Amino acid sequence: MGYNVLGAVALSEGRTDEAISAFEKSLEVDPKFVPAVTNLASISENAGDIEGARARYNTLRNHDDYNHGALIGLAQISIRQKEPERAETYLKQAIEHHPDSISARLLLLDLYRSTNDFANALIEADHALALQPNSSMLLAVKADLSIRLGKRSDAEAAINRLQGQVDGSENIQLLNMTGDLQAKIGNLVMAKADYQSVLELDPQNLAATLGQIQISLVQSRFIEARERIDTLRKNNFENPNLDLLEARLLAGEKRFDEAVTIFTALADEDMREAATELAVLHYARGEFTEGSAVLSTWLARHEKDMGARLMLANSFLQSGQNDQAIIEYEKMLPSDNAILLNNLAWLYSQKGDQRALGIARRAHESAPESAEISDTLGWLLVENGKSEEALPYLKKAASELKDNGLVQYHLGVAEFNLGHSSEARLALKAALAVGGADLPEAEVRKTLQLLD
Repeated sequence: MGYNVLGAVALSEGRTDEAISAFEKSLEVDPKFVPAVTNLASISENAGDIEGARARYNTLRNHDDYNHGALIGLAQISIRQKEPERAETYLKQAIEHHPDSISARLLLLDLYRSTNDFANALIEADHALALQPNSSMLLAVKADLSIRLGKRSDAEAAINRLQGQVDGSENIQLLNMTGDLQAKIGNLVMAKADYQSVLELDPQNLAATLGQIQISLVQSRFIEARERIDTLRKNNFENPNLDLLEARLLAGEKRFDEAVTIFTALADEDMREAATELAVLHYARGEFTEGSAVLSTWLARHEKDMGARLMLANSFLQSGQNDQAIIEYEKMLPSDNAILLNNLAWLYSQKGDQRALGIARRAHESAPESAEISDTLGWLLVENGKSEEALPYLKKAASELKDNGLVQYHLGVAEFNLGHSSEARLALKAALAVGGADLPEAEVRKTLQLLD
């Protein structure tokens, strides 16, 4: 310990050789003393001797192959060297042999986030929260990841816990973070209150000002948003987040070409929000080819970004490019994302793929409360000759989706197959009354005739 302190003092004063000597003497006393090894590895790395730095940590592994400090150190070197797969291996080993290691969990969580692997990041966030359940930072990370992955209920639960921590707080960073999350799920009243709390503590706070601009945009108060953006520009404030708000404002003002120019520049600088919003803007204008091209370009650089891939797959589905949609959905398997599984089940059913029913069951297991998913599962059961098993799912769907003619039709067919004439007639008539572009009216009327 004493030699390590002497080494640290020497290093801070630029006496590197003396520092190295002191750290090595510390290791003569205790060969397993991690701080001394870390200091020596840092000296080697700073000198450009990456393998030498790794060798320092590996001396610890000669005594214990799964030494926690060594694995963490090796992972950090790999992260700095932009070797994410190597870092992941070290961190997983650290977690396997030291399951209560919060440092390993947090490093792995940050690694996954940096590579846009949000699904695995969320898993690590949950593990870290099990170790530190009241961590406001981890709650915010979990909420953000849940939003990105379309898990709204999980996001809301995390945000509600976070809001409970910030109410009455003077922690500006935490208030801004919570306000941003509230805005992302559409809870603008709470978001506005959080930003206002920040501005009462710091009237010039830029993050809260940007948050207020975003709320103005969501509420289509474009003149107000323009005034605030122009004020910041006049004060020579330049920031990619302000550019993003400018692009959103231009899109809201229907100045699409200008918005596309800014979104594209930001996406080229690797801003995820710009890339995804540019794709959404193209899709909203019916430009499916352009929107898909934006997402494909992004995914070529960030192949583990499941949120962007789900958006791309859904766009292929909506534009009738079913084979392309299947390819993208399959790249995300295995998954517990109910929307992904539900859509893939439907696509498989359209191709007569026997995997459809199994995938639909998994979708329902992930979101048993969803009426749409209950309808998919129920209908596939009907198509597989299992109308009795399908009936509870279709009754649930029909009761919650009364304005969906196709869902009413599905229930009517199940009731018809089971010989429930009056129930079938009621559901089929409801289907005709509601209608819908996707309702096979000829089939509905034909089945009704069979009941008369």
